[in-house]
Amino acid sequence: MAYEQKPLTGALFKNDKDGNDKRPDYRGDCLIDGTTYKIAAWIKESAKGAKFMSLKFEVKDADTTATQSQGAAPRKATPKDDFGDSDIPF
Repeated sequence: MAYEQKPLTGALFKNDKDGNDKRPDYRGDCLIDGTTYKIAAWIKESAKGAKFMSLKFEVKDADTTATQSQGAAPRKATPKDDFGDSDIPF
């Protein structure tokens, strides 16, 4: 039986950094509103010494990752309305 991701759930797994400190400490996936996201997590320490995880989410679909990571929704081209010399009084 194959694993089925449930809505609003995810999992993180320890990541092999291969000597690159910029790689995330943990990686995984989650499902939110029908969209699967990749999760990357880094263990960090605050100025006061408290440890926390910094997270990054990206849409798993490679075609939309660049658009989503820039924070912009894709826009559709819409033609401008040309009213010409109509009888609009203003």
